This record gives sequence, structure tokens and C-alpha cells, in this order.
Amino acid sequence: MMRALMIHVVLVSANLKLGSITATRTRSTTCPSTCGLLSTGECYDLQGNTRIHRDNVDRRDPRYKSKMYTLSSFLDAMAGFTRIWRWAVGGDLPNHMRDRNKIDAHFVAALTARAQELSQSMIAFTHKPVRAGIRGATKEQAHHNRQALRKALKAAPDVTINISAESEKEAEQAFKMGFDVAMTGPIDAPNASKTKGGVPLIKCHAVRYDHVTCQSCGGGQPLCSRRDRGFIVVFPAHGTKKGALSDRIIQSNLAA
Repeated sequence: MMRALMIHVVLVSANLKLGSITATRTRSTTCPSTCGLLSTGECYDLQGNTRIHRDNVDRRDPRYKSKMYTLSSFLDAMAGFTRIWRWAVGGDLPNHMRDRNKIDAHFVAALTARAQELSQSMIAFTHKPVRAGIRGATKEQAHHNRQALRKALKAAPDVTINISAESEKEAEQAFKMGFDVAMTGPIDAPNASKTKGGVPLIKCHAVRYDHVTCQSCGGGQPLCSRRDRGFIVVFPAHGTKKGALSDRIIQSNLAA
């Protein structure tokens, strides 16, 4: 039996920071329990209008026009997406059937291969753990996710999936494993800096510059869609709980 997933697709977003690109959203059940922003309620998707969108997808509100996709039907739908598009403005990569902290390796391999085939710049992130011990992640979960991502990305050399991190130490560890990384930073994160280990940190250009969107970033190749880019992209804390989140990140960075 082919598995079906609830995915909300907006073919052309009206979001001011995304620009006129395709954006998708998955159900909150795709989010791993190891995400620290989820457990504290600091995740932007749990606040304000984004929470309304999240809840509408979760409860399958018929007015919201979310749709159940098989893997095959979603890959077909990708042909109608804009060249630059965002996977999961809310939610995460699909889960392994029996563990929400593990990536559905088959889905991710097919997703990246299809983006490669269509020459798409897919902007994608995952909070699923690639290192054991991070907020309760097991060795088996972390190993599974590393293998799933490496296998998928090896077959799609122009596509990437960012590991989402919550501190400079966590970001640097994932970076040194060979992954592209994005991290949440303090509200006043500098435009450019380095981790204690010397890895460059670059603030998201759509945050740094008022005139830049995901669509226009990098001259048509957004920073966070670039493979093997050699730096970590930083997204300053935002949302109604940005103050508390920013303070927590600062303390975490100081303690590392």
C-alpha cells in the first residue's frame, strides 16, 4: 500500500520575505521530538498567523485546500513549481513510519532526485538529528538520518537539505560532518562572524536587506539552497518569543 502524506502547496506565495515562489507545508507530526524550539514553544510556526496555518493543515480543514499526496503524485506536482521553491515553511521532512525522529529515506531520495532532474533550487531544512545525544536523540536515529541524507544528496549533486541547529556548537558539529547547516541566532546576530572553531557564519540576506527575498537572494540561487557553500546561514530569532529564544541561544553559545 502506497503511503499518503498531507501537504499544503501554494504555487505562488504572497509572503513578502519568500517572494513569488512555491511554498509547501507539512503536518506538525513531521516535526521531531528532539527539536528544542518545539518543546519550549519558541518555534515560529507555533506563533501568530503561522500557528493558524499550522492548525489548519493539522486538522485537514477543507477550506485550506491541503491535499493528500502519494510520493508519486507529489513528484508529478513538482513539475508545476517555480524554479526556486521552499519545502515545508512549517513542518519537516516526512518521518520514518515508526519514528518521528527518523527521516523517511525513500521519500527524501526521491524528492532530491526530482529537484535535480527539474534543475530546481529547493530550499529545505530538517531538525531531525544527525548527532546522537542532541536533546535525547539516539545513536540509531542519528546514524539513520546521516545515511539517508548522504545517500539522497550523493545522487543529487546540485541539491541540498540544511541541518537546522540551535547553537553555534551544534551547527559547527553538523558542518564538520559534511552537511550544509542553518542555525537560529540571537536577535542582534552580526552580518558575518565565525564560530569558535572558525566556521564562517553569514546572516540570511532576506533578513539583512529589506529588498532581498528568497526569490531574489544570491542572484537567483538563495544562500541556503547552495550545496557545499562553506558557511553556516544564520536566521536571527523572530516571532513573539524571540527575546527568550535569543537569550537562550546566547547562553548556549557562551557555555560551549
